[in-house]
Amino acid sequence: MRETMNEVCTDAELGRLSRLFVALAEGLQDYAGTSVALGAPRAARGDEVVVGRGSVHIAFHLTFEQASGTRRGCLLLPLQDALGLTARHRQLDGTSLGEVRGRSKPEAEDKEQLLALGHCLAAALAELDGAASTGQDTVSFLGCQGVRAGLHPHVPREPGEEWLVGRASARLDPWDEFDVIAMVPPAATGRAPGEQTRAGGDGPGDDDAQPSNSAAA
Repeated sequence: MRETMNEVCTDAELGRLSRLFVALAEGLQDYAGTSVALGAPRAARGDEVVVGRGSVHIAFHLTFEQASGTRRGCLLLPLQDALGLTARHRQLDGTSLGEVRGRSKPEAEDKEQLLALGHCLAAALAELDGAASTGQDTVSFLGCQGVRAGLHPHVPREPGEEWLVGRASARLDPWDEFDVIAMVPPAATGRAPGEQTRAGGDGPGDDDAQPSNSAAA
C-alpha cells in the first residue's frame, strides 16, 4: 500500500511542526547530554502511517490529549542512532560506545534506556503543547516498537484521520546524519477557513509498505 501524503500544510501547521522539532532537539540533547544538531523539518499532511526508510527503526508511541479527544502519534528514529543516543546518555565512550550503537537488536539494558528516551521526548512535547501551564499531561508516552525497514509502525486511527508529518536531518557526533520523523495530530482547532496552505517540500512517506507487527523494543 502506498502512503498518500498531501504535502500541503497551513502556515500554522508548519509553525507547529517547526516548534515541535525545536522541542525534540532540546529533548534529545537533554537525554544525550551532548549537542544534537537538528535541521528544519520537511512537512506534509497525510492520512497514512509514516514509514522509516532503509533500516530498522524504533517507533516511540505517543498519545495526544486534545479538546476533541485522544489522538495517537509516534516518533521514529533509526535503531542504530537511537542506541547511539542511549550510549551517550550512559556516558559510554570508545569501544563501548561503538559496540552499543552497532547492535542489530536492543539488549535488556538498551530497552530500559529506550523507554527512558521515550519519556524524555514525550515530556518535551508535553511542554510544547502547554502542559506546563495547564498542569495537565497533553502528551504521554506509551512504549516502543521495533519496525523493520519499509514497514509501518502500528498506530491505530479512525477512518479519515490525518496527521502532520515532519522529517528532519539530525546529527550526533561523530556519526553520520540520520532522519528524525514525527507523526502528530494537527492542532485541535484544525484548519481555519481560507487559511493559506503551502507545499511542504519533499514530503516523507512515499515508500511501499505494510503495517508492521514486529516485536516491541
